[in-house]
Amino acid sequence: MSVRRIVPVRSDSLGPPSAGNITSALGISRPTINRILARMVADGRLERISRGPATRYRLRAPEPQRVASRSDAEVLRQSLSRPLGARTPVSYERAFVDDYLPNESSLLPGSLAATLYDSGRAGGQQPAGTVARKVLEQLRIDLSWQSSRLEGNRKSLLDTRELFAYGRGDSSDPEVTMLLNHKAAIEFMVDAVPEQGITVPVVRNLHALLMQALLDDPNSPGAIRRRIVAIEGSVYQPTQVPLLLEEVLTEIVDKARLIRNPIEAAFFLWVNLAYLQPFEDGNKRTSRLSANLPLLIYNCAPLSFLDVQI
Repeated sequence: MSVRRIVPVRSDSLGPPSAGNITSALGISRPTINRILARMVADGRLERISRGPATRYRLRAPEPQRVASRSDAEVLRQSLSRPLGARTPVSYERAFVDDYLPNESSLLPGSLAATLYDSGRAGGQQPAGTVARKVLEQLRIDLSWQSSRLEGNRKSLLDTRELFAYGRGDSSDPEVTMLLNHKAAIEFMVDAVPEQGITVPVVRNLHALLMQALLDDPNSPGAIRRRIVAIEGSVYQPTQVPLLLEEVLTEIVDKARLIRNPIEAAFFLWVNLAYLQPFEDGNKRTSRLSANLPLLIYNCAPLSFLDVQI
């Protein structure tokens, strides 16, 4: 059913229509209408007015989008090219998470998230994780290689394919370990998420697998950090309070689980986990894999980050 068939329907009072008005006008079952309306609200195409029996629906006004000008980009480039000593240090802003309301706030334009969801999801009703399992062999190669490459790993894509196919590699080589850890974490993700969903233990287990044998302290993988970290090449100063890190990590995961559009949820997890820096090391690679959790559950095409340039 298209938007055009639903929107023109009006209630007797000439106000925005209710689900009952739409059902009567179109002759479609109420459960079907309810599912379509819920999806359109989640996608940002409709706005829900009131609650309960008084609920009505109307088109959401287009979001104003400001296109950055060349001068804006130049100012940003100049700012980032300044020496670190000339930049003003910035700390973690918890309001970035606290002020975010699932399905009301958005990091992506609603129309973009809806378009990406429509183009990237599998058709029909399938169990969670079906798409990821179908492309698992290619996903673990592409995502493992590119995520490791973004961390400075120098192994080639061919090296990665041969390592995963034949299992040959120097176990004392941290670059080999990084690739094999990615492989293990991706396999865990595809197996565990359809049953466990998006949870803090899943995120922490992803980190534990990604960082196995790569940290000095064997208890650090999967654990909330208790050490001060600094971001190389940046004046950003993450919060250093373990209790706050654990609390905000839980808040991030809980809010991501409530976001109905999996594209927005993926972006929310990716940005916020990397920004929070809850672990001693490996936060960016953990955020990249975690971004796939909502996509896996909703059977959307996964993210391999192959197009991300270093």
